[in-house]
Amino acid sequence: MSDADAQNFYFATTAPPLPHAPLRGETRADVCIVGGGISGLSAALHLAERGFTVALLEARHVGFGGSGRSGGQTIFGYASGQEKLEKLVGAADARFMWDIALEGMKLQRELIAKHAIACDYVAGHLHVGVKARHDAELRAEVESLHETYGYRSVRFVGHEELRTIVPSERYTSGLYDSNSGHLQPYKYTLGLAGAAARAGVKIFENSRVTRLDIAPRADADSLVHTKAGTVRARHLLIAGNALLGRWCPSSRASSWPWARTSPPPKCWARSARARSSPTTPRWRTSTGCSTISGAPPITGCCSAGA
Repeated sequence: MSDADAQNFYFATTAPPLPHAPLRGETRADVCIVGGGISGLSAALHLAERGFTVALLEARHVGFGGSGRSGGQTIFGYASGQEKLEKLVGAADARFMWDIALEGMKLQRELIAKHAIACDYVAGHLHVGVKARHDAELRAEVESLHETYGYRSVRFVGHEELRTIVPSERYTSGLYDSNSGHLQPYKYTLGLAGAAARAGVKIFENSRVTRLDIAPRADADSLVHTKAGTVRARHLLIAGNALLGRWCPSSRASSWPWARTSPPPKCWARSARARSSPTTPRWRTSTGCSTISGAPPITGCCSAGA
């Protein structure tokens, strides 16, 4: 067990899954995916369901990276908020990113139901403010989401109602979203891996990529090498995020997966910069996630800043 695993509550409280063998020798696939997190596993599952053969390489074990260690919050939009996002990337791209985020939340719930993934999903998220300025901003955000984005699952929670939900004088108002929620991210990632394996995906753990030989033409195979084997594939998807290492340095600054077969939309680069920019107000920084009880249907996550 690594130090990262030892410090991961989700890993420590989840029954160990059956391991996947490391890659040995050469194997062929239509698509090779690098990274055994949510992005890589979801892509592998969908490709296999469409008839592609898929080989997935994971340097450690499924869910080792951020996918198995995140806060588990499945929340609408982006940390910067849509208003700031519009200023960073423009209204059209901000809407495009918004639609992607909502589609991802919907797909996540569909995958949980379709593949019976036991990941402790709880619907509902409450974002709370601690001062008058926050109250005004939360109210304005609700109005903007209603009017500009047609997002009707959010509502403003005033101080008196909030006190019946969270028995504290510290919080002054809240934004509640019934479409958001929380799950156990490591269990969800393992559930995706199980579904992908049942669909025919070959998953190789402890198979760190050591070298990429990218094909010079789209109709030729790329070679993905590990210490003990090689995957030969026509298509390549890199889904390793911050843990990719030196062999793929150009993608370390981006949060988006990278595909060999086609360039990403131009707005992806701007979106990645927006996501990494320090635009999140201090009060919006999550200090934890807890289940709020006593006021159904407002149950789920509560995030607040100092």
